[in-house]
Amino acid sequence: MALKPSIGIHQKQRLAVTQKMQQSVAILGMSNAELLAFLEEETTSNPIIKISSGPAGGKQRGLPVDSVIADTEASRETFISLILRQVEIAKIPKNLQIVVYSLVEHLDERGILDASVEEIATSRGFTLADTKSALQIVQRFEPTGVGARDLSECLALQLKSDGLWTPVFERLLHRLHDGPYREQPLAQKLGLPTETLRKMLDILKRYSLNPAATLDDAPLAHVIPDVLCHWSNTKELRFSLNEEAFPRLESDSAYLGGLLTTSQEVQDYLDKQISQMNWLRRALDKRASTILRIAIAIGEAQIAFFTNGPMAMVPLKMGTIAQTLGIHESTVSRAISGKHLTCERGTFPFHYFFPSAIPNAQGKSVSSTMIRFRLAQVIRSEDPENTLSDEKIAELLAQEGITVARRTIAKYRKVMNVPTSSIRRIQKRAHSRS
Repeated sequence: MALKPSIGIHQKQRLAVTQKMQQSVAILGMSNAELLAFLEEETTSNPIIKISSGPAGGKQRGLPVDSVIADTEASRETFISLILRQVEIAKIPKNLQIVVYSLVEHLDERGILDASVEEIATSRGFTLADTKSALQIVQRFEPTGVGARDLSECLALQLKSDGLWTPVFERLLHRLHDGPYREQPLAQKLGLPTETLRKMLDILKRYSLNPAATLDDAPLAHVIPDVLCHWSNTKELRFSLNEEAFPRLESDSAYLGGLLTTSQEVQDYLDKQISQMNWLRRALDKRASTILRIAIAIGEAQIAFFTNGPMAMVPLKMGTIAQTLGIHESTVSRAISGKHLTCERGTFPFHYFFPSAIPNAQGKSVSSTMIRFRLAQVIRSEDPENTLSDEKIAELLAQEGITVARRTIAKYRKVMNVPTSSIRRIQKRAHSRS
């Protein structure tokens, strides 16, 4: 059968992403400070727009972030916001977009994955191949080292970025991963002169085991909460938007009054600017509605936290909230970026309410937040003369039904900026003498 050229008409559906759709997505992901800066810039190109602040009359009064999580969650919030901005502009295949967002959700405060690729793929229903491909995308983001599966890979990513990766460095990192070392025996195992090994170790010391810490942004001491939460008289948990965090748009009547004219050209200009202002109003309303809906869904999922505190926090995935609300997981990820919630227990980044799951002895999962909170309690109450090692803490938690490895305790201790048991003993002795 011979092939012949032909002309035909075919009908198919395709979603065209317009500039306004892209702008609406960007607005959803802005923090309240970023949104205010964006709107102020809009007023320069659209003079009929007038920004109306909340009841504080434009004076933004910050609330302190809860002291238990300030150094970890606030810094992670800044870090995750940076990663999400890179996700937004990256050219990611459609079948991998949700996988990339899921991997970002699994980054801890250092930027290291808090679960294995296999665990993430299994728990989210992704193929292992797609998960590995998505991880390669995440590992190309800044700062270099983000998305590493362990500290050895974190160093390897930085070496590769600087063009220093060699099979010898690969063998060295493998040896270092095994634990403490002495230079001479290690050099012999690697078949290297001791001086060469020292130079390689000096190179490794240039790199960070905490990619997120390379950011210059300091954690915010005070924030403007986006959502307010309180218990009603009928013991119901109520959520409302903080008007201070949601600027409104009004038309500048003084400017419009000065343009009263019969000129068609001026009228066309005004119609265009009014149309743009009305679109922005709708985008702001949609942003506010989405944030509030997510906050309410979080309240339902984490009701035990609001009732009993961090020890009652349960593992929660963004995908769960997305399914509850009938929206895309990436929408949840964008909407909570840079947003904060205030309740009677303090002010928290939205990300705080999405802790990862840690299996316990009963075959169930407990939240990483609960483990960190219990760890802080144990360390706070330990005997100054007999501070507990990571292994002893792991044994103590196991007696309570919280089975975690010693290295997990060490990881959370470092994330919380808590020193080793020997240093804590010295610090507590000095404090007791003062």
